[in-house]
Amino acid sequence: MKKHLHYIASALALAVIITLSMTAVGKTAITELSGLAVAQTGSLWKNVRDYLVSDNMTDGVMSSGMVFYDAAGSNADRLRGSVTNGILVDVTRQPGSNQTPADGFANPTTFQGVWSLGGWFNGTTWDRWRGQVVTVQGETLFNTQIVTAANTAGVVTIAAVAGTRPHLYEISQAWCSPAGTALLTVTHAGVQMYTAANITNQDTFSKAWPVGLTGGTNTATVITLGACGVGNVGILSVQADRF
Repeated sequence: MKKHLHYIASALALAVIITLSMTAVGKTAITELSGLAVAQTGSLWKNVRDYLVSDNMTDGVMSSGMVFYDAAGSNADRLRGSVTNGILVDVTRQPGSNQTPADGFANPTTFQGVWSLGGWFNGTTWDRWRGQVVTVQGETLFNTQIVTAANTAGVVTIAAVAGTRPHLYEISQAWCSPAGTALLTVTHAGVQMYTAANITNQDTFSKAWPVGLTGGTNTATVITLGACGVGNVGILSVQADRF
């Protein structure tokens, strides 16, 4: 019985040796015949294929880990990363810092990002563009009609207020009584922007600006109907606002 067991054990050992030898010989033979080969499974080997063969290759692709030569210049290290965020990248040495755009924002020598806000350059820094949603007219109205005393100018003033602009939309009526005549002017910050001469009683004068005749920020607009002459009164009607 012992003799039979000895034969069986010897046969099993020999079978293992032969199997291992055939695997080694097989791998060596594949490599010698066709170049590099990769294990598709524990016993199946595939020739390594060049990337020029095609897209979407499913076998013969060698899996090789990504490495980089470290800063010390002495060895190669595995590339770190995660499934969620991909390859780890060091951004701590990038110049500059995150900044929130605001008024007085200087030309960005250290800014990282894109300023997608509406703004304009004042010659030195960037400022945000101010505005508000308005329907027909803004919050502070200057819709006015005045009747002057005889031979006296009629004046409508939209006073300057910080952070706001005056807007003149229409002079709906400018008129002098019989035999009168006058000059109509519109000024922004003292600069004449519009003039109409010979305002009389023959035809009621009117003038409209669809988008508004707009003054600068913190400037006044003055609409003036000049004196209509001795014994003559004037009428001035305007539609204006400030915001």
